[in-house]
Amino acid sequence: MTVQNDLAKVQQILLRMQNYNSKALSTELLYWIKDLEYFYNTLVPSQAQTKIESDGSSRKVNNPSKTYYNISPASARPTAGQVAYFNLRRGYPKEVYDGHFCYILKDFKTKYIVIPTTSVKPNSAPMNPTFEIDITIKDFINTDPTRLQVSDIRSVDIQRINIRKNVYNVADDVATLNNKIYALL
Repeated sequence: MTVQNDLAKVQQILLRMQNYNSKALSTELLYWIKDLEYFYNTLVPSQAQTKIESDGSSRKVNNPSKTYYNISPASARPTAGQVAYFNLRRGYPKEVYDGHFCYILKDFKTKYIVIPTTSVKPNSAPMNPTFEIDITIKDFINTDPTRLQVSDIRSVDIQRINIRKNVYNVADDVATLNNKIYALL
């Protein structure tokens, strides 16, 4: 199979798919491909490693496994206990998807463990204490209460962060909040 054949089949499926926003998926796919292109065509060559040959000469070697996305400036990098905006991408039907503010539970330097948040609207269902926790975010842009969707916890590459959005602190005590989260896991 060729890339063209695969994409033609994807297009056919998207055009006949019902009860789903196929346009949103195709847009998300385009963003994802652009992110991958940036990583492989810009970051990887910019972080090429120097390899010393047996004859003493050297050459640059592109190595995706040793290439890292860095948030610049480093002071802008969110840390555990903060809320930042991540591009979660489209997933399966019952997963939180697309862009969402997420609580950062753990920072692994190249990846984060995050918990997506959702706004609690007047018509939202009551909090389900088996997998949700309501939190307060300091100076948040959204005036609605915020709910952690603990059942959607996941590991994400730091390249998924949207650095154009603000990073927020939670008003809740972080240690107490983390203990509530761990109790649900």
